[in-house]
Amino acid sequence: MSTYIKPLVLALLCATSMVIAGENPPSLVDQGNLELSKHHVEKAEALFKQAIASDPKSARAYARLGALYLTTNRSRAAIEPLQQAIMLDPDNPKLFMLMSIAYIHQAHYSMADAMAKEAQRLDPDMKNARKMREYIKAKQAALATDAPPAPAKKR
Repeated sequence: MSTYIKPLVLALLCATSMVIAGENPPSLVDQGNLELSKHHVEKAEALFKQAIASDPKSARAYARLGALYLTTNRSRAAIEPLQQAIMLDPDNPKLFMLMSIAYIHQAHYSMADAMAKEAQRLDPDMKNARKMREYIKAKQAALATDAPPAPAKKR
């Protein structure tokens, strides 16, 4: 993960966790967050999946599972739960940023840019969305200049 993207994933991970104060007992998502903070990734993943099974309309549970996959370099696995989170909470720019990061890790730069653009549309003051779009454009430009020349046509 690039030095810019990893802190961004962690910041978005924290921002999407929104622990409810005074909730008793802790929700499955909160328990998953606690396990993740202890670096118990497998336990956290199981709790997030359990939270989804018990409440399939929990955008928060899907977002946490997707973010967990991103932080453990499983970007392909992150796509489905993040898509589900976005379908359940389509006005949350942080979810679009997480999806953008997942697409970057898969080298789907146009899709990553589209997700960052939507995050920026939802929250015009979101600096990370603007920075992400700049990063994507620079990455695309670098890849375009590093591209091998097209093969010569046979006559």
